[in-house]
Amino acid sequence: MTPTHLRAARNALNLTIVQLGHATGLSYNTILRLENGMTKPQKKTMVALLEWFKAKGFVFLENGLMWEDVAELSAQNDTTLTA
Repeated sequence: MTPTHLRAARNALNLTIVQLGHATGLSYNTILRLENGMTKPQKKTMVALLEWFKAKGFVFLENGLMWEDVAELSAQNDTTLTA
């Protein structure tokens, strides 16, 4: 999960950093630093975020793309193939 994807997923749920922190057990500063790319997450931090977002229906792929991104890329590829 990239910093951009973390922020996008949080915003998609209309959550503040404080609200996401309470929901995941992470601090405001940790989430802020992750979203701004100021730090790399510890394994336990990444697991907490991924599990929480997974429970909300988000899917993050190994390369950092979210499911919505994959659907958009597929649509672009379909257009390219048929054009």
